Amino acid sequence: IIGLLRLDGTIVGTTYFTRSSLGLRSDGSAFIAPAAYNGSVTIGKVTVPVSGVNIERGENNLIIYNKYFNTTTGTNNFGREFIVQNGKVTAIQQANSQIPADGVVISVHGTSRDAFTGVHVGDKVTIREDVGALWAKVPQIIGGGPMLLKDGKVNVTVTAEQFPNDIARGRAPRTAVGLMPNNHLLLAVVDGRQDSSIGCTLTEWAELLQKFGARDAINFDGGGSSEMVVGGQIMNSPSDGRERPVGSALAVLKK
Repeated sequence: IIGLLRLDGTIVGTTYFTRSSLGLRSDGSAFIAPAAYNGSVTIGKVTVPVSGVNIERGENNLIIYNKYFNTTTGTNNFGREFIVQNGKVTAIQQANSQIPADGVVISVHGTSRDAFTGVHVGDKVTIREDVGALWAKVPQIIGGGPMLLKDGKVNVTVTAEQFPNDIARGRAPRTAVGLMPNNHLLLAVVDGRQDSSIGCTLTEWAELLQKFGARDAINFDGGGSSEMVVGGQIMNSPSDGRERPVGSALAVLKK
């Protein structure tokens, strides 16, 4: 995921940037807006900001790992990890800790590790996570970006969302979700990097979605990851010449 991800109210992944996201409310309605993550962990009298959720731990980072990441954290031996269940530290390990299904692992390195040198098993843990008032009661947040359409007008926010050139420039296979005036969703994929299709720039992609009647639209990860499957059948021509193994998909299922 190249943005923020929340599933059924649980933060599953974060990014260091404020990027557009698709929000799905409990009543089934959808909207597109920028979303950013801000979090902190308090153990005893010490509070340390969260560097990310379910991402690789870097220098001086504090990362929260939950069951959506893997069975273990996969970390190296240069940090320290607190296994947290029911709001308390239940175990302390150095690396590659087992992630409990009913809790999290708080993994710290460098200055974040030094801040928590006095932590012991049994200490109370408070985790604060904030994604802004607009998103407070939205159970599903699917991050992507950049935004392509806003209120029916082309609005490609690639600079504001700090996307690298491999996404921002040139023509490529693209994936997007558009919101129609009747609140229906438009799910779209365009092929590229092959003789049958050269793909779209982000502006061309926005104009195409506008032509199909979308009011708002958001870009998702493209390239060889762009694929649409309906009823078990691949509907487009993935640019790799085959299906690419990817870690995520937007699925539409019957209740």
